[in-house]
Amino acid sequence: MKKGIREDLINVKLEKELLNCKNIKTEKAVLLDNESPKMLAMYVYKLVKKVLSGMSLDSDNNIIDKQISLVNNVIDIIADEYEYDGLKISKPEILKYVLDETEIDKITSKKKEVVIPQTSISHSSIFTGAYKEPIYYTEIQKEILSCDRVDIIISFIRLSGLRLIYNQLKEFTENGGKLRVITTVYMGATEAKAIKQLSELKNTEVKISYETKSSRLHTKSYIFHRDNGFTTAYIGSSNISYSAMTSGLEWNMKVTNQDLDDVISNMIAQYNVYWESSEFELYSQSDYDKLCDALKKENDSVDIDKITTLKPYRYQQLVLDKVEAERKIHNNYKNLLVCPTGVGKTAIAGFDYKRFKEENHRSRLLFIAHRKEILEQSLKCFRKVLNDSNFGDLMVDNYEPEHLEFLFCSIEKLNSREFTKNLKNDYYDYICIDEVHHLAADSYQDIVSYFKPKVLLGLTATPDRLDGKDILKYFNNRISAEISLAEAIEKGMLSTFQYYGITDTTDLSSIKWKNGGYDISQLNDLYVNNKDSALERAANIASAVDRYIANINDMKALGFCTSIEHAEFMSSYFNSINIPSIALSGNSPRDIRNTAKKKLQNGELKIIFVRDIYNEGVDIKDVNTIFFLRPTESKTIFLQQLGRGLRIAKGKECLTVLDFIGLANKNYSYEKKFASLMLQATGNFKSQIINGFDMLPRGCYIILEKKAKEYILDNLSRNSTLKQLFIQRIKDYPNDFDDELNLLNYCLKYDVNPKLVYGKWGTTFDALKNKALEGLEYDHKEYAKILYRLCTLTSSEFIKFMFNNLNNINSIEYETLNNNEKSYIRILYDCIYEKKLSTIGFNNYIEALRYYFSDKEFLINELIQLFKYMFAKLDVITKPLSLPYNNSLEVYGTYTKRQFMAVLDEIADNAISEGVKWLKNKKTDIFFITLNKNHSYYSVSTSYHDYPISETLFNVQTQSKTTDKQATGKRYIDTKENNELSILLLVRELKDDEFGSVPFTFLGRAKYVSHTGNKPMSMKLELEDKIPSNILKMADKFGII
Repeated sequence: MKKGIREDLINVKLEKELLNCKNIKTEKAVLLDNESPKMLAMYVYKLVKKVLSGMSLDSDNNIIDKQISLVNNVIDIIADEYEYDGLKISKPEILKYVLDETEIDKITSKKKEVVIPQTSISHSSIFTGAYKEPIYYTEIQKEILSCDRVDIIISFIRLSGLRLIYNQLKEFTENGGKLRVITTVYMGATEAKAIKQLSELKNTEVKISYETKSSRLHTKSYIFHRDNGFTTAYIGSSNISYSAMTSGLEWNMKVTNQDLDDVISNMIAQYNVYWESSEFELYSQSDYDKLCDALKKENDSVDIDKITTLKPYRYQQLVLDKVEAERKIHNNYKNLLVCPTGVGKTAIAGFDYKRFKEENHRSRLLFIAHRKEILEQSLKCFRKVLNDSNFGDLMVDNYEPEHLEFLFCSIEKLNSREFTKNLKNDYYDYICIDEVHHLAADSYQDIVSYFKPKVLLGLTATPDRLDGKDILKYFNNRISAEISLAEAIEKGMLSTFQYYGITDTTDLSSIKWKNGGYDISQLNDLYVNNKDSALERAANIASAVDRYIANINDMKALGFCTSIEHAEFMSSYFNSINIPSIALSGNSPRDIRNTAKKKLQNGELKIIFVRDIYNEGVDIKDVNTIFFLRPTESKTIFLQQLGRGLRIAKGKECLTVLDFIGLANKNYSYEKKFASLMLQATGNFKSQIINGFDMLPRGCYIILEKKAKEYILDNLSRNSTLKQLFIQRIKDYPNDFDDELNLLNYCLKYDVNPKLVYGKWGTTFDALKNKALEGLEYDHKEYAKILYRLCTLTSSEFIKFMFNNLNNINSIEYETLNNNEKSYIRILYDCIYEKKLSTIGFNNYIEALRYYFSDKEFLINELIQLFKYMFAKLDVITKPLSLPYNNSLEVYGTYTKRQFMAVLDEIADNAISEGVKWLKNKKTDIFFITLNKNHSYYSVSTSYHDYPISETLFNVQTQSKTTDKQATGKRYIDTKENNELSILLLVRELKDDEFGSVPFTFLGRAKYVSHTGNKPMSMKLELEDKIPSNILKMADKFGII
């Protein structure tokens, strides 16, 4: 048996081979139901093809008849079992086309012959420009003239390339064919005249992306839709230019719906999402000048103000939504926003102020910053957001304002002009402070303590000050919203990185650990004072530069060291090997620092070694290399240092990171550092180390040298387990904090998710506390299940009702409650019993709850603490839903299937296993959609079934037997006009995560728009409410919306 990775179905023959093989290592996976149709069909296909191919070698003249006979025998078996009649092959002929004579002109050439592509429309093929291969552009011509609709998505369109297919497009569209084109102004390669000619065609729509900073469309693809099922598509490297379509060294793959239907469906799904994306603007003839300016800007520097109106990116909207939740749910109007440098913090502030201005009669603004450049840029940004070129005044250096109502002012001017003496403390309604980590400085104190605005907004990339002063106290000790570094990279707002974990032979395992980190003096001894080990390490670092830096002349690096002495030592060593460098510190004179910055930018210096300078406050966009020459215990400082190299700059391809990894102290956490670079938690950090990091932003990678990887794995094996650490912290809590030790305080102090306790460990906080403080063991698995079910809910009203009323359960009468409160009681009841009332013998829900809690005071107390924690963490505003019947559902709330049914007063004894539920008495269809049905790997077979197309459109696949002729399919279609019928849509990304079962997010009511296919139907639904940013982030499979 040949070794290597495989994906074989295990048949009898293979199973015997495996049994007979010795000294082999294997891994098997369960065949999943969503992948089984394709895998089993492919298995039969390969087997039948092999048999038929073997038969074709026979010299028998009746070979085709024998092949057909064999295939018909297979069809007989299927037809008898599943009632597929009429599928047997009747004669050895292939039908090439069926046309109405009255429509013959629609798909014929001038010779009046039926146009058929030279390559098969049922078998995929590739175009490589090889001799005697069909010519690529002529095949495109034939595809155009033989299809029903054409969708094109292409990086750029040149007139020279358009001419090759223009006549065919013109004939196609004039005969009623529909053409859609998506393109971009990226690199200025598209020609405006080509777009103009395209857009003048009949039945044609062209959409253009003018945003090239964060999105660089590089796709080259055509989809030729045929309603008879013979859709084809081309994916490759050729743009629409003469050279690319004729003589260029290009590869283009032709894919057909007949043999790669999953790929075709996925392409169509992604195209439709692109088409609905707000990033792509519909072009009209009046946009010609705008297009020309945008193309010119890509080649030089046209003023972007002429062509751009700012609107929030999705990740910015997510921050805005969280800030709104902070205010409306938590009544917190002192909001701290933490966002990496380069993601548009000022724009976020502008959009937030715009919302405030729209909602309030008076909206006086004070924007504070410490540098003129920041204030000038911020005023420009606010003007663009507000679409008001006259908005606001500057007051900094020589700028003097005409008015004070909307003022962008330096902190120095605020103090020197004595604002606190000349204005009332409520004069400003909205105060925004940029680089707010400076707020703890003395110069800010008079201002921040005097003014009492309705909103105080702080912006920073670096909330932790190096002097240890706390700024959270100015914002009610809360961070209102954050943008992760990983998401900013994913969205193209920061540079990608290539991260190398390099073996460091220095052993840190015995270095003293105190105050949450390594002893600096002992590190200094190893890195500086012990000359032998220090020089050996420096030589290792220099060797890594030689291995990993492609061209040292292009290197512009920052090296983060453990001390000033360490920085000076490293600088001295690198200068001695002719790599120009300098050591800087916070004590370095400003002129020395500025000169060093210029020299690094122009190439005179290759590296600046520092201890803490450049953690914050100074940007050198050109930095393309970061050296981590010290172990960084703080995740915040690690991200600040990394962020110094992530600014996008002209000519910078990506950031190279050299991280020197040695044997670490058991208390050091590699997981925390690397997890901060991932788009989402994986739940298995060890697997990421062993198998590679697959959750990084696109374009980024981490490569660990063999020994460095071993050091990390050794560190993981010596770390205390999370549960042991949890229990130890319970023991230490009374010494570390003055407040009561309970679930709420503990989880907030240590940033622990209670799902870890209930879902992963299957116990309660009460049980862990008893074990830590009393040494007592309790089996709380039953209670953990109840607590886990409840901690997934996000209704603020439900949560408040619970922590306000649980202690009074004995005095509550069910009939006196309003409809919403009754639904809350039903949810709690069903989370405990999961049975109908009649099944367990109680008269009402309150009676059942009283009985259950009668001897469980500890559980009531923990529930109350849990609900208070849940409320503290709420960051989504839910809204009531209007239906033809009374209901207490909340759009954007999260529910399990049983909880959702409990709200609708539809509690059942059995769990709901199916993904669709019809409630006849309410005339309501409910879709419970799991977007990623396969945990183990990306599945092309299911990724296009259920997905959001835009903020209001969602594609849903029905159950497999549903057609538009049956009652169920007709009912779905009737929701378009019949308001008595309802479709309710709930989605989740995965069935389970690292903690356990994942709840669904309720997107609200939807109506039928259109559908394609039958058995199943693929329906486009329109939601009444927009999908909010946090859910789009989860549901957007293709990363497009």
